[in-house]
Amino acid sequence: MKASRRIRYGLEYVTLRIVFAFFGMIPVSVAVFLARRVAGLMFLFARFRRKTAVENILRAGITSDRHAALRIAHASFLHFGAMGAETLKAGGFFRRHEISEYLQLAMSSDETRYIMADPEQGVILATAHLGNWELAATRMGMVKPILSVARKMNNPYVNRFLAEGTHRAHMRTVPKRGGRRSPLVAALKGGESIAILTDQHARKKAMVVDFFGLPASSETSPARLHLATGAPIIPGVCIREGKMRYTIKMGAPIRHQRSSDREADVHAILLAINQAIEQFIKQHPDQYLWSHRRWRVNSTAAGKDQ
Repeated sequence: MKASRRIRYGLEYVTLRIVFAFFGMIPVSVAVFLARRVAGLMFLFARFRRKTAVENILRAGITSDRHAALRIAHASFLHFGAMGAETLKAGGFFRRHEISEYLQLAMSSDETRYIMADPEQGVILATAHLGNWELAATRMGMVKPILSVARKMNNPYVNRFLAEGTHRAHMRTVPKRGGRRSPLVAALKGGESIAILTDQHARKKAMVVDFFGLPASSETSPARLHLATGAPIIPGVCIREGKMRYTIKMGAPIRHQRSSDREADVHAILLAINQAIEQFIKQHPDQYLWSHRRWRVNSTAAGKDQ
C-alpha cells in the first residue's frame, strides 16, 4: 500500500472513530436531529447528488412535477441522515431494549410466514436501499440464520471497524466481489437465508432488466441462486415509522419454473424482483436512495455507462 493511501485511510479511520465516539455519548433523538441537519446541508451543497436524485425521481415516474421531485429528494436525504444515526446508535440501544418491539414484521401471506418458520427451508431475501436494510438484516437473523452479501470497502481499517463495531448480531457476511458462490449455495441448502441488495447498478455478472420501465444493469445472483437451489425469493424492505421504530414488509415468495432457456429464466426472475421492489419504493419514495446513478445502460449492453 502506498504511503499516501495509507495516510488517507488512517485519517478516514480516525475521523470515523471520532464520529462513532461522539454519537455514542448523545441520546438517539439528539443524534437523529444532528444527522438530519448534516444531511440537509449535504442536500444544499452536493449539487451532483441532488440533481441525480431529482432526475431519477422524475425518470421513475414517481412524479412529473420537478418541485415535487425536489421535495421528495430532500426528504430522502433527511431520511438517510436519520437512518445513519439510528444505525450507529443501534448497538447500545438494543442492549437496553427488545429489538422485536421496535422492528415489527409484516408478512404479506401465509406462504411467506410458513417459509420463514421452516428451519430447513433456505430463503433468498431480495431487498433495496430503502428504509434501513442494516437493521432489517439483524432483525431477520432472529427469525432465520442470515448470511449477508456485501462489498468490502476500499479502506481496510474502516471495513474492519464497521464489521466489528456496528450492530450486526444474528448475521454473518461474505464479500460480494471475489467470493465464490458455493458458500451461498451451502447456506441455502442448510436452511439459512441470504440477504442481497438488488437495486444498484451492477458492473459484473449483470443483465439488463427494466426497473421502473427503464433498462438497468441488474445483479443476477438472486436469480441464479434460485435456479441452482430452488430456494424461494422473498422481496422485502424495512420502513422507518418513527424514532428507532421500523416495520419489515415482506412480499409474496417468487418462484420460477425452470425452462430450457436459462438466460430467459434469469431475466424473468430479475424482472419479478424489480417489479416487487418498485411497489415498495412507490409506497415510500421519501425513504429511497435516489441519489445513486441507477440507470447507466442502453437497451443493448449491460454494465456500460451512457
